[in-house]
Amino acid sequence: MTSKRLLFPLTIIILACTALRLYQINSIPAGLHYDVAANAILVEEIAFRGQRPWFIEAYAGKEVLFFYSAALLFRVIGSSVFALRLAAAIWGILVVPVTFFAVRQVFRHEKNVNWIAALCSALVAFSFMHLIWSRFGMRAITQPVIQALALGFLYRGLRRSTFTDLALAGLFTGVSLYTYLAARAFPIIIVIALATYIIFHHRQQYLRVAEIRSPFPTAGLSLFATVTILTLVPLGFFFLEHPQTFLARILQISIRQGESALLWPAFTRALGMLFVSGEPYDRFNIPGKPILDPILGALFIIGLSVTIWRLIRQRNGTESQYQIEVSAEIMLLAWVPIFLLPTALAIHEIFPSNVRAFGLIPLVFVFPARGLLAISELVREKRAAYQDTVDKHSTLIRPMIVLSILSVLTFAHTGYEYFYVWAKQDTQHIANDGDLAHVSKDLNDIDLVDTNVYMSALHYRHPTVAYLATNYNQIRWLVGAESLAIPDEGAALYLFPQSALPPDEWLRNWGTALTAKPFDPNGNVDYYAYHFDATETLRLPEFRPVYTTFSDIIDLTGYRMVGLTEGILTVDLHLKVQNAPDLGDYRIVVDLVDQWSMHWSQTFNDSYPSEQWQPGETIIARVEIPFPVGTPPGTYTLAVTIYSAQEDRNLPATNMAGITMAHASVGPIAVPRAVDFSALPQTQHSAHTQLGELTLFGYNLHQTAVRPGDHLLLDLYWKSDHTPREDLELTLILGEITIETGAPVHGTYPTTKWEAGEIVIDQHIIRLPRDITAGEHLLSLSMSDSRNRSASIELGHITVGAIERVLTAPTPSQSTDINLGDWVNLMGYDLETYHPLLLRLHWKSLTETDTDYAIFVHVRDANNQIVAQHDSGPFDGSYPTSLWIAGEFVSDSHSFDLPSGQYSIAVGMYVPTTGIRLNQQDGQDQVLIHNVVIP
Repeated sequence: MTSKRLLFPLTIIILACTALRLYQINSIPAGLHYDVAANAILVEEIAFRGQRPWFIEAYAGKEVLFFYSAALLFRVIGSSVFALRLAAAIWGILVVPVTFFAVRQVFRHEKNVNWIAALCSALVAFSFMHLIWSRFGMRAITQPVIQALALGFLYRGLRRSTFTDLALAGLFTGVSLYTYLAARAFPIIIVIALATYIIFHHRQQYLRVAEIRSPFPTAGLSLFATVTILTLVPLGFFFLEHPQTFLARILQISIRQGESALLWPAFTRALGMLFVSGEPYDRFNIPGKPILDPILGALFIIGLSVTIWRLIRQRNGTESQYQIEVSAEIMLLAWVPIFLLPTALAIHEIFPSNVRAFGLIPLVFVFPARGLLAISELVREKRAAYQDTVDKHSTLIRPMIVLSILSVLTFAHTGYEYFYVWAKQDTQHIANDGDLAHVSKDLNDIDLVDTNVYMSALHYRHPTVAYLATNYNQIRWLVGAESLAIPDEGAALYLFPQSALPPDEWLRNWGTALTAKPFDPNGNVDYYAYHFDATETLRLPEFRPVYTTFSDIIDLTGYRMVGLTEGILTVDLHLKVQNAPDLGDYRIVVDLVDQWSMHWSQTFNDSYPSEQWQPGETIIARVEIPFPVGTPPGTYTLAVTIYSAQEDRNLPATNMAGITMAHASVGPIAVPRAVDFSALPQTQHSAHTQLGELTLFGYNLHQTAVRPGDHLLLDLYWKSDHTPREDLELTLILGEITIETGAPVHGTYPTTKWEAGEIVIDQHIIRLPRDITAGEHLLSLSMSDSRNRSASIELGHITVGAIERVLTAPTPSQSTDINLGDWVNLMGYDLETYHPLLLRLHWKSLTETDTDYAIFVHVRDANNQIVAQHDSGPFDGSYPTSLWIAGEFVSDSHSFDLPSGQYSIAVGMYVPTTGIRLNQQDGQDQVLIHNVVIP
């Protein structure tokens, strides 16, 4: 049957496809998801703000074709969610005629190609997976259309040797990389198709097949390659200028170094999404629904078998365009595994993922179409075998019936699953940020003059609110409901969507301020709105007072213990902003620290970014500190710092006494014994050394190369098989030197207190002798108990490096002879007053110390204001004072880039953890260098 005879059924299919993609498009899907709202914002920038990107760097990187197409609609009918979704729907409708065109051109050698093309068009028109993405307003919807056009023109050009077709094929091949990230697999398909074509063409030439009448299209393929490259030139130049953007998203989600063993299981799981178990994420699928339903899956297997059988039978073909037929069939067989790779590799996000497998469309439907037609042909042949004559119209009517039945059933089934199953899921409202869309629209009706507006959301500056709320710029964000901010003055409006509700106890006394709590379609409160007048005081939970100021930017003023459950300690911190911060990326970092200054875990809170901090604001920040399984019970503290990743530095912490410290201390925190020891912690080295009821099952050796006087860090992992009845004594030996003896956990948690099945992590920080011989030494552990039982284990070799110490006094240009404390002497300094200013301090160690002191150098201007400073251990911390020996000389340099002028310099030493400085004999805690003039 000719393609003209199929015009009517194809028109009906396209109309039905259009109905599925446009029906209730304003309300389904519900809400306005983060990604779709972000797309709307990006389309506005192209449509109305003159942006003309070749690749969009924002939101982890986006290809641009969809955005330009949507921008045309925005210019015509205005910016709206409807316009964005309409753009996606149009692409979703275009795939039907494009599929018919592509399948006819690629498989033109097939007797029933028109029916195969029509069946494929129906399957893609009524594909649940394709329908989902046709209604969202996201860029992946462009990928099938462009890839199908590229293949259609490529194979038509190969058959006809027409330059126009091959040029268009090159154009669409290049454009495919402007559609979606997974389309980067498409060039592999093109290479397979052309390589197969070239190989079999030259094979036929070699065999001198007489029937060959089609010359090799050298000029046409050169044109194809040229147009493809020219189309990709702008994108290529962009990636050359921004190389980090090319792999940014791939590196976030793909299999990483050391995970190669996951590749095959990931691929088989991705293969299963075809007809076993599909994407689990309810926003993009009915969870677990495969791409092909069971019947289509069975037809897929039949069609695949037919394809392989045909390819085997064609291996010795002599037809004039045999090489094109083989190329098409091999390309089709490669199509599924190649386009499953993007989702098979993306194991660090939703897996398997329909959108990353979106390149499967439309050619994946060739297999079930072939399977269905093969069954139809088999039935017709069986019927003909029992009849003397066959109706002359049977060849026409039977496929038409098959096409009609397939279209009606798939249309009805997909429509039901989309509108009455997927769209009715209770989770759709939240999954598509419906609560944020609701609160954004309501916010537009509120007068916000002289009002501080705070909104909770899972993401900072949420695009859904940015696109829908006209007063978006007035909002300050409480990210993830992990913080609360209270303004110093003015009225305050708080908006808490149901997807990001704060802890109940924070709002326990806010009942009278509640102004709205509308419901969502499922009967849940969609958001809560609280309003406080400028004269009202917000009532908060009680906090225990503490005080530390961080560079007079923000003060820690209190804390409250919330609870300890399932290995998580929850604490609320009370902070007060004093001055506008100099950086916008400060985060609150909290470490769990034991009484020996060992850090056990770390967490942070940046849910109220510092670029929003306002002087006078009060901030409540919740932190959840995890406890590793095996953390010994005892007394701990929380070390709180304010850290900037941009500058890689902490704000100095100053306590009530004016002493500068490395961090603020919160506590003491009493950590009880853990109750769940079902999971063994992962260790660097495995072991199985047993003594009585105790087993050493692993250890971590943090260094294998040290210097004399260094700390050696070692973690021992114990498990009590039964309740221990004897206390354990440990001896650590390095070479022939005993470097530590004692009981586990520094003797504070005797093994007789351990319970059966308990896991204990025993951390050791061991100071090595300063006179230990350089070289390689064996570290071993001996253990014994009061019943004289013993065991031992070799832990590994430690390389001790030599230190080149200076024992001859230098000759400084300026002598001082000033003792700081009782262990070090500042014997002089050299000062070069150029650009930069260079100060070299010459120290003499009077005795040994186990403290790692920091050296401070503060440069003050004529108004006695600090204009530059450098605080660190000697040689930027690489040669700590705890390594020095008595009589050693150390010269340490500090440089500053300062403008011309007169300065003074203050020099001294202090303990970083407490900020306590070393004093001179006269009680002064700094050495002053006056009248420093930089010309």
